[in-house]
Amino acid sequence: MLEVRDAHDCKVCEIEESSGMIFVGYKRQMNKVELSIGKPYTIERNGCRTIITRNDGNYYSIDRYSA
Repeated sequence: MLEVRDAHDCKVCEIEESSGMIFVGYKRQMNKVELSIGKPYTIERNGCRTIITRNDGNYYSIDRYSA
């Protein structure tokens, strides 16, 4: 599992690299999303925006922005 952090170094999600599953926990809610190759997934929280894109197979690009 790959742990993803935002621009303020807060954990926003975990990625299972081989399947492309993203697990997002926030305020006692757990969401699960399957990320397709080439599609971005955006998480906005506390003035930070994190964009996760699955490039090819097990490779991901993660862009972090803060307000």
